[in-house]
Amino acid sequence: MVKTLSDISLNFIQNNLHKLDDVCKLPTVYKELLLEQIAWHDLLTESYVPHMTKLFSKSLTKINFYKCEQISDNLLKSIAASECKLESLSIIKCFGITDDGVQAITRNQTELKLLRLRGMKQLTDNALKLVWSENLIVVDLKQSSGISFKGVDTLAGRNRQIKELYLWGVAEHTHRSRSHEERMHAYVISLAYHLGPSLEVLDTKLNQMCDECLVAVASYCPNMRILNLHGSSKISGQALTKFSIGCPGLKVLDLSFCTHLCSPPDVEALWTLPTSLTDLSLIGILLTDTQILVECLQRLRRLKCVKLCGVPALNDETLAQILEHIGAGLTLFDISGSVSASLTDKALEAVTQHCSSLEALHLSLIPNMTGTGLLPLLRDPVRATRLKGLAIGMKKLSYEVLSEVVAQCSNLERLHLSGVTCVDDEILTTLAQNCPGLSRLCIKGCRLVTDVGVCELARHCSLVSLVVSGVGSLTDASIFCLANCCPQLEEIYMNGCANISPVAVRYLKDCTIPRLFVGHATPNAAPDQLMARNLDTGQFCRVDKLV
Repeated sequence: MVKTLSDISLNFIQNNLHKLDDVCKLPTVYKELLLEQIAWHDLLTESYVPHMTKLFSKSLTKINFYKCEQISDNLLKSIAASECKLESLSIIKCFGITDDGVQAITRNQTELKLLRLRGMKQLTDNALKLVWSENLIVVDLKQSSGISFKGVDTLAGRNRQIKELYLWGVAEHTHRSRSHEERMHAYVISLAYHLGPSLEVLDTKLNQMCDECLVAVASYCPNMRILNLHGSSKISGQALTKFSIGCPGLKVLDLSFCTHLCSPPDVEALWTLPTSLTDLSLIGILLTDTQILVECLQRLRRLKCVKLCGVPALNDETLAQILEHIGAGLTLFDISGSVSASLTDKALEAVTQHCSSLEALHLSLIPNMTGTGLLPLLRDPVRATRLKGLAIGMKKLSYEVLSEVVAQCSNLERLHLSGVTCVDDEILTTLAQNCPGLSRLCIKGCRLVTDVGVCELARHCSLVSLVVSGVGSLTDASIFCLANCCPQLEEIYMNGCANISPVAVRYLKDCTIPRLFVGHATPNAAPDQLMARNLDTGQFCRVDKLV
């Protein structure tokens, strides 16, 4: 895999803006891409910023800045001065921007459809003061803890066409008082009233929702399609039942860690979930009543995605009863992280028997599984090639099963093999040759892997995410190969890989197109470790121990 001609051309332009006079004639889409890439690679030096004005024009419709501390209020004001009419504004973790800059770029943006200010902890409610667009349908304020629900409610009052609202981490404080939570809940109820039937997606976190909030959403927002209640431990069964009745068209519901629902009488609310559901998550609900679990899922015949991680009521018998009724329609099934030894390979026989449409299967961290129950599925060419995602990080995973996966699942895009000790270079080589569409791979702790396997993967697969933490034998050879073959790489985790040098990591960052996230902590590295380039091989190696 190599960079496309358009990517090479854009890289040349972004590095030579100061020499090129005709950049203003580029099509708008390339100007927008250049603005993104210049920010990704931290090229906004004091001497370079003046040349960026060549990219500012009335035709700009999309701004996307990600994790660039060089982005400033003045830069946003310069873009706003071009009188562009933005449809999409996305600024994520750019800590050099304040309320003043956001106000400048959002003033008079009446065509704005998407506003994303994610992880902007320095912003306050004032940042939203001038956002006013009849076309605004998506607002994402995740992890912007300086923004309060009062500010979100005011925004909703001015922009009543909002359909999707992402508030995970808004107004998040370590120590909340009771009065603070009461005010927050009051504003949630108010914004539900303001948006009414327009609101279809609501994403919240950790007790941002209470019973009164949920009932208000059910009363004012009957068109709700997606609701995330992850960690809302105060939600009762009675409120959930009222919500299920008020939003009969709900498609996606996340009840993960809603711990109030695990015991009677609240657990009985699971019987009332809308039959329209296609995606349900019960992760971390310590439900022990096997009858309610089975009957709850058996009646939801439209389910396509089910997540049951850490549910004690799930065992070989209950899983078979559930899949007998809904297995044929499932495309994603996640039972990772079993809390007991109640799931064995017998459960996989039920998966093989009933799940004929699976595209993703997650079985990681199940202690008593070897995976052999999946062999008939993996040897079926139709069903094996349908699989796009597999998470099989199981300690006892059979080498035979792993061999079948890499040989038969030719359309794999995501593979998680964390802690599977039998993974070696031969497995990775076969995976690389048979699965060209693989983009995300985790081989954390797979100590038999060397540069040979990783380089083979880099040459054949356009990797976007790679986890090799704990694979201590890897060297700069792997990093240089990734740099030359995987320009779309977005994240790489290599904690504990002490033989990979910081210089090679910097080279990898320079070569990738998007901003690359790197996890490279080596706490066990020698304090006097010294790396130098071998002029014969081009690799960096340790020289502090050479005589």
